[in-house]
Amino acid sequence: LEFGDLYFRVYKDEGQIVDSTSGEPIEVTTTYAEADLFDLKFAQDADTLYIAHPSYAPRKITRSSHTSWTIAAVSFTGSGFPSDFAGGSAGAGSDANNNNPGAVTFFQERLWWGGSNNSPQKIWASKTGDFENMDQGTGLANEGLEYVLGTNDVNFIRWLKASESMLIGTVGAEFRLSANGAAVTPSNVLITRETNHGSNTVDPVVAGRAVLF
Repeated sequence: LEFGDLYFRVYKDEGQIVDSTSGEPIEVTTTYAEADLFDLKFAQDADTLYIAHPSYAPRKITRSSHTSWTIAAVSFTGSGFPSDFAGGSAGAGSDANNNNPGAVTFFQERLWWGGSNNSPQKIWASKTGDFENMDQGTGLANEGLEYVLGTNDVNFIRWLKASESMLIGTVGAEFRLSANGAAVTPSNVLITRETNHGSNTVDPVVAGRAVLF
């Protein structure tokens, strides 16, 4: 995908996808201004791409064919919805509300979000295998969860990246999220500080067993 000011275009097999009738590039309108493009974060599940940015409600791009693409705000579900995530209740949320997460990734069959303006050190996770259901319920193992990084500084979360554990890049340090001998659950979360380098908003790259940031 090629993102530009308020649009994205599509490439496949080293070529741009064009309309068979008009010959013009397939172009989909977005709400993302040019100045915000390099702060977008992505997490892909087959033909669905989730997008995070602290100034915009979480959105997803869906591919139906090479020439058929849509983008829409994520319509979250869950009766036990976290009050400080996205719109503050189940639904699509809204832009510029300071509760929108700025990072996203998949890890252990959950969709994870992190780092809003109002909650810069908090992460939220969906129910297991139900990526748009943020219901935290009563804290059962498969239900959604949230966690706040405990640090001496305000370490705004810049990125999330799944590896053997889930890695969390912040302004002043990098952290590793895992569990004590099992899968991460609302009652089994272990976060340890890995380095004190600090990260900017550039998305890291997984190279073999290493994560470069």
